[in-house]
Order: sequence, then C-alpha cells, then structure tokens
Amino acid sequence: AQYELPDGKTIDIGTERFKTCELMFNPALLEADKCSLFGVSAASELQAVHECISESVGKCDSDIKKDLYSSVIVTGGNTLFPGFKERVERDLSEAVSLLKVKIISPMATTERRFSVWIGGSILASLGSFQQMWISRKQYNEEGAQVVQIQCP
Repeated sequence: AQYELPDGKTIDIGTERFKTCELMFNPALLEADKCSLFGVSAASELQAVHECISESVGKCDSDIKKDLYSSVIVTGGNTLFPGFKERVERDLSEAVSLLKVKIISPMATTERRFSVWIGGSILASLGSFQQMWISRKQYNEEGAQVVQIQCP
C-alpha cells in the first residue's frame, strides 16, 4: 500500500502494516537487530499483551482474580487496531482457560484514542508527580537509564 507523508513524499508499506501489530501478541517475531528499539537485547525479554495482563492479575489476591479477568478494560491508540479486543480476549482466554475472560473497550473511538494522553496530562499537572519529571538536559546527560533510576 502507498501512503503520502505530510511532506508530500510517498512511501510503500507492505507486510510491515501487519507485523507491527502482531508483535503485541507474538513478540518472538521481533527481528534480532530491532530489539534495541524496545530496550531489550532479545525478543524473549518481551511479553505479549495477554501475558502482561495475566502477570498483573496473577499478582493480585486470589479472591478478586475472577472479577479482574471478567472486566479487563483496554484503552489507548493501539486498542483501535481492527480485531485488537477480540484477539486479546482469545489469547487471554486460552491462557487462563478455567476463568471467564471479558475484554471491555468502553469509550468511543476518539476518547479511546486520546485517553492515555489526557490521563498523562492530568498526571503531569499534579504537584506530587512533578518531582519525577526528567529534564531534556538530564536525559541527554544520563541516557535512557535515567527513567529506571528516577522512576523505579
């Protein structure tokens, strides 16, 4: 498929359109020379979306796990990919076959697309969060690891 960029340049994009989305569900597909883009040295260090959800729920009290799996809320730009909700629900259901899984995408498309940005802007405006800010100068001097150091 051909796409016109804002500067007027036209580019051809083929299977990359699908491979990019598939990485969220199957990170093993990540090519070794691209791992550094994700801050890892090997694709095996990454988790699929359903694995992240399962790990997070697994750290909760066993009394509430059933409720959590029955109301997983997805939001943000990536959730707008066609079939995202259904794929997460299928993969997560297979991973936790004894529990009922329900994925919820509660907002209209526009709200889902910008909800992470809106939440981030609210968080950034809180005085208690401002102590965690990282300046451009600090980032340039210390590199990406400053995020892990300052925001453990």
